[in-house]
Amino acid sequence: MPSPVKSRHEHIASLEGWRGVVSLLVVNFHLYALFSSQQIAAYGYLGVDFFFILSGFIIARRYETAIATRSITFTQFAVRRLARLYPLYIFSIALFLYINATLVAPQLAAMGTKAIEYGKGPETGWMVIVQLLMISNISDMAAPWNSAAWSVSVEWIVNLIFFAIIFIFRKIPTLLLGLAIIYCTIYLMIVSPDTLNLFLATQPLFNPTIARGIVGFSIGMLICRYHHSFPVLTPFKLLVMELVFMFATWQLIVMHGKPFPISVDYVFQLVLFPALIILSLYPNGLMSTLVSSWPFAFLGRISYSLYLLHIPMVYAFQYSPYFDMYERPVKGVVFYIVLISFSTLVYYLFEKPARGLVRKLSN
Repeated sequence: MPSPVKSRHEHIASLEGWRGVVSLLVVNFHLYALFSSQQIAAYGYLGVDFFFILSGFIIARRYETAIATRSITFTQFAVRRLARLYPLYIFSIALFLYINATLVAPQLAAMGTKAIEYGKGPETGWMVIVQLLMISNISDMAAPWNSAAWSVSVEWIVNLIFFAIIFIFRKIPTLLLGLAIIYCTIYLMIVSPDTLNLFLATQPLFNPTIARGIVGFSIGMLICRYHHSFPVLTPFKLLVMELVFMFATWQLIVMHGKPFPISVDYVFQLVLFPALIILSLYPNGLMSTLVSSWPFAFLGRISYSLYLLHIPMVYAFQYSPYFDMYERPVKGVVFYIVLISFSTLVYYLFEKPARGLVRKLSN
């Protein structure tokens, strides 16, 4: 009986829908104060690890065979990845600097508080270089000026590692992927046993954020490698499994921050997220149907803009006089309306055209 999972060339709407869901979790984690005095998505930072797994699956699905067979050169691969990542990455940093200079700094100065001097000081040159090259996470600065962009740096670095290994050896052995997951997970548990929300900019030998990216990317590659061997499930069995993992998700959310043999974060990263992605690959399941619906598909389409623009936008929101009239939780609702509207405009007027332009110029 054939596998229920779609072929390499077919679009998987459920994975795009997951991007929308996860991007909102990350936004909620950072901006809960607009809604409530208490954190309402304490686990939201784990959305980045979900993104890493999705990225590993999608990149392996699109490029692994092409790299191994020399059907794509490094230049072609790099241009395609840069076309996807770079324009909005630079736009978001420029927007953050503009908002800081025009809104944040003047107000803080008026209150007698020294503003954060982004782009000034003796380390400015180095900060500019590592951000322009998207390699801030191999330096001593884990967060760029737009702090959400740290994961884009990790994504780019891991993509380059991925290409180099496959180009040299034609294939990344399954054993090597497994060892990478084990080694990096042990390392993360040593340097940060309680959480994956790392505030460690660097370690003497290995930046933890890169280890986080390698774990997620390797898991995604393994899912891609074996997804055509997944068993065919009857609708009833699939529904039971989906309900079990949905219940497990809820229980882990409830247990977040409570005593547990290991940090719940690692259970999310190593077990739950891969299981949710695997179940979403079955096209007729409840989970796949839900996250493939048009609201999630739309949010998934603009998810990169949502993710990279939410930090600059919250500064604009907090320091702009136009939003002072709103109180929580109305303030949070208004912010979401503004963020989604602005992200939609940026996606259609900048992100998507810029992506096409970079690819066109490269040809």
